[in-house]
Order: sequence, then C-alpha cells, then structure tokens
Amino acid sequence: MRKIALGFLLLVGLLSAAVVSAVERPGLTVERVFNTVDSLRMYAWVSRPMSNDPAPLLVLLPMRARDHRSYDDLRAAIINRAIGFGKDKIIWPYVVAFDLRGHGRSKDRGGATVHFRDMPNEEYLKIPVDVAGAVTEILADSSYLIDPERIFVVGASIGANSAIMMTGHLSGVSKVAMLSPGLKYRGLEPEAALEAFEGDVTVFASEEDRNSFASARHLVSGREEQCTLEEFYGSEHGTDIINTYPEAMKKLIDWLFE
Repeated sequence: MRKIALGFLLLVGLLSAAVVSAVERPGLTVERVFNTVDSLRMYAWVSRPMSNDPAPLLVLLPMRARDHRSYDDLRAAIINRAIGFGKDKIIWPYVVAFDLRGHGRSKDRGGATVHFRDMPNEEYLKIPVDVAGAVTEILADSSYLIDPERIFVVGASIGANSAIMMTGHLSGVSKVAMLSPGLKYRGLEPEAALEAFEGDVTVFASEEDRNSFASARHLVSGREEQCTLEEFYGSEHGTDIINTYPEAMKKLIDWLFE
C-alpha cells in the first residue's frame, strides 16, 4: 500500500514538474485569463521569446468578429524573422494576442454571456481599459523579462481604434500600428488619443475600403512627423491586409522592429 502511495506521489510530482517546465519553456505560447473591472473573463495568449534578455512586448488586438488567431500569420512571420540570419533578422519579442470583450473565449461575465453582436457602444468603450489592465498585469509578472519602455501595439479595425486609445491608460507604449481604423466605430473615437500620444504611429488602409481609407488619411493629415500611411490596392480590411499582401506583412514587421 505504501509503495502505491509513494508511486502516486512521484507521478503527481513528475506531472507538476512537467507543467511548470512547459509554462516556463522559452518560445512557448500560454493561455492566460484576466478579470476586467466589471468581472468579465478576458482571454489572451502570451508567447515567450527564445532569450533570457529583456525583450519588447507586442500586443495584438483583433478586428470585430475575429479572435486572436487572426494574428497567427503575423506571429509566425515574426518568429521566422527572429530565427533567421542576415540583415532581415529581428529581435524576438514577447507577444500577447487577445480575444477582445465579447469575442472568442472572452464572453463570460459572472455566468452571463457577453457577445459582440449584442454589445452596446458602452461595452465597446471598455475595450481599451480591458487591454491596458491586462497588459499592466503582464508587466508586473516577474517571470517575464519585458522591456517596459518598448511596448508595441498592433490593432485592426475596432482593434486599431482601441490600440491608440489604450495608450491613455498605459505607459511605455512606443509604437502603435493601426490597420484600417475608423474615425468613430462603435463609440470608439481615436483622434484625441492619437493627438495625445507621443510615440510613433503607422496606419495601413486599402483604397477600396472607402471608410477606413478616408479615416486613415484624415488621422495622418497634419501628423506626418509622427505618423506614416501605407496605402494598398484592393478592399482588404484590418488583418486581411497583412494576411493577403506579403509586402504589407514585411512593411509592418520592418516598421515595428527597425
């Protein structure tokens, strides 16, 4: 009986060690859950670099009706560049990709379901604060070696508006990439936040995506020293731009890690 008990304890110990090892292994992506101020359970996936040196943190915010997986191609492209050789090699960052409020797995609030299709503007306006709070928790986690002054944020569509607006709730953000922003989308109006932001901004937009294209040009106008505008043919919106055009993917990564 004692041998069985000892064997069981040994097995539990080995399994526990395996879990700890897996969580701490460099390069691994781990699911994390954050509780927002109104008790929504918000999910994100954090990837570690293959390095023990301080590294930037890249924050990824999807567009409406998409989840964190819409950035899988960007994450893969970054890893390929980080493990490559020559002049195209970049530093391997920490990466956190979110399921925004009402999207993917981020729908449970005290047993009630929050879904993006039914959310009023008041719920969408909470997204920048949601993300800033979660990133603050990540930065406070001593198991990560994140450079707190090199936080880069990429957002698509409603995630683009949220990306620049979260900078008002989080210090250390030095770059924001806005893919297909809007001047006013579900109550999220990014222009005042862009005016207050002191870091660098790039804006991507497709010419036939009329509303976002006009919004992008308006946001960049008069801010050319701070903002760059990348224009593309076609009607692709948000992450579809970088996932469709290899040159757009390269431009974004080059800009983030130059």
